[in-house]
Amino acid sequence: MTDRGKPTHVLGLMCGHDASASVLRDGAIVSHVLRERITRRRHDFGIDKDLIQHALRAAHIDESDVDFVALTATQSMPLLINDRSYINYESSAPTGSFLNKDLLGREDFRAISPSPYWSAEDGRLLLTRSFESGHVPNEDFVRHMAENFIAHLAQARRIPPAALRDWQIDQYLSPLIGPGCWAEPCGLADLRDRVAHGAALDDTHRGLHHPIEVRLNGRAIPGAFINHHAAHAASSFYSSPFGKSLIVTHDGGVGIDGGFIMRGDGHRIQPLTPHHLACGQFYDTVAILCGLGAIGGAGKLMGLSSYSDRSLLDEALIGTEKDWSNPAAEWRAELMAAGRIKPEDGSIQGVVAALLLRAERDGFSRADVGSEDTLHPANTAIAHSAQKLVEHTVFRVIEIAQAALADGGNRDRNLCLSGGVALNCPTNSKLAGSGLFDDVYVEPHCDDGGLSLGAAWWLWHNLLDQPVGAKAPITSACALIGTSYDAEIAATLERFADGIEWVDCADEAAEIATDLLDDRVVAVYRGRSETGPRALGHRSILANPARSDNWGRVNRIKGREAWRPFAPIVLENRLRTFFADGPDQSPFMLMTHTANAHGQACIPAVIHVDRTSRVQTVVASDGLMFELLTRLEARGVPPVVLNTSFNGPGEPIVERPEDALAFLLKSDLLDAVYMNGRRVRRRQPAQA
Repeated sequence: MTDRGKPTHVLGLMCGHDASASVLRDGAIVSHVLRERITRRRHDFGIDKDLIQHALRAAHIDESDVDFVALTATQSMPLLINDRSYINYESSAPTGSFLNKDLLGREDFRAISPSPYWSAEDGRLLLTRSFESGHVPNEDFVRHMAENFIAHLAQARRIPPAALRDWQIDQYLSPLIGPGCWAEPCGLADLRDRVAHGAALDDTHRGLHHPIEVRLNGRAIPGAFINHHAAHAASSFYSSPFGKSLIVTHDGGVGIDGGFIMRGDGHRIQPLTPHHLACGQFYDTVAILCGLGAIGGAGKLMGLSSYSDRSLLDEALIGTEKDWSNPAAEWRAELMAAGRIKPEDGSIQGVVAALLLRAERDGFSRADVGSEDTLHPANTAIAHSAQKLVEHTVFRVIEIAQAALADGGNRDRNLCLSGGVALNCPTNSKLAGSGLFDDVYVEPHCDDGGLSLGAAWWLWHNLLDQPVGAKAPITSACALIGTSYDAEIAATLERFADGIEWVDCADEAAEIATDLLDDRVVAVYRGRSETGPRALGHRSILANPARSDNWGRVNRIKGREAWRPFAPIVLENRLRTFFADGPDQSPFMLMTHTANAHGQACIPAVIHVDRTSRVQTVVASDGLMFELLTRLEARGVPPVVLNTSFNGPGEPIVERPEDALAFLLKSDLLDAVYMNGRRVRRRQPAQA
């Protein structure tokens, strides 16, 4: 790819919330760093010199080795970039591999996204600087946007304004050039034609980026700003085992920012149409309504939904944002007549009002929804109904998309899912078990933290036209793409020596097994950290699932609500011993399985109230977790462990050795931490 005869490095940067930096070498991942793990602030925003250099060091390169830069950001939110003497960017002429301006000459093609804007004078993109530290913008609306955004960061993301003092906040970018119909609201009745129309077009992949020139530590580097959902699609398809696949992305955005239907074939991803769903934002809204909070509320709602089988769902609510806004819909007319909504109320507000009205007609009080009693039947019924609405809606959209492609002779038997809604395990499992597809894949980095990878892959394959290399088997090890700090463990232990003591393990897996069978709760810290929000055995807390009281015990260790469930790790070849349904492989804890009678009886601490579990399966190549389960089975006990992420309430998963030891020292209930061949515990008082 380069004319130097050297490997080509693409630096991917996600500038919004869940910020991250990644490096690809000839298309393969060599480093991936989540900003929250470094700063210890969940979902942290923005990119800076420290984050970029962390990713470069992990890849064993420096700025001079970077050949291309791919940026992306959170849709509808400004970008955050610090230290512009180190990294900056500006629009560049769309030529060569990055050419896209010519698309605007095609019939009905136009720049759809409200930002970026095209200049009538020279046809170049204007990257509007909307806010800079120490500078008050002239336009009132821009100042208002910046002030509101800082307030949002301080309140919702717990980032104090002082921490943002030196950041420049730019107008958000979501490049999108395509047929004009993409911008028009789309109902379920319109979707089949929209997909078919998109499938008949060519070169639409060139409309989801804008060329930029990045200045990195004084060097000018060619690059592209990648559309948010293009990055999601690339994050999933290029890490999947598939050569061809239907791709559906969906998250908390709405309208054209809510997600896309695309199709992957070889090294090319073809955008077909935005689907205009609003399930992600609806789900977040219900989580807040139920008192579960804005940060992490969606994950809690998924667990809470299992505490009820009482559905308040009217099938008429299944639809897109356009369907939810339809004033002719009978359910909206009913709400209007009852004085529950006004004509100007939005689509999500209407659907939430419909659920609340049905709850009241079922005998529930509005005051019970979101009360301190989280498990009140009103709360759980609302949660259950919201979950079912998301499942049915996403399923229906994907069913329509597949049928539309089949009409054109392209019935895809594989499905890739990405975006925050892809963390919804029951929805994933409904699709996997539907028979519509031979295989369903959700990448471990399907949240926004994976977008630095997706942006880099989109540039490498879709813009630079590079082929996809040989793909490795999909196992839990595929998620272990973070940084390893094993070389720092010994020195870190010495720094903490006043409060801890440790011994070397002759057989680490066997000693962990002994601890678990003696009913101790231990943590594991080793090797490269996991990407995404799930801990998969390298930054995990483990307990014996045969003891039902370990459910509450581990929740106390984590500082979580007592009702929240835990997930099991199980040998892949023993999965059916304990679970009756679900995919045969579930390496990333993103699918739901139903326990059989044997599983319910012998591993109760990892079986939720509706008999389901978010299972992680492991194989021999997964290393320590496989060895641990094999040791347990050899001792005549189920080869299953309770697994949860190694972090406290409101904290990111531990990243460095000092994070793990700090947790151990402040926890009276965690018995030990296994750190790459060492068993570490709090220092015990000397015996008299």
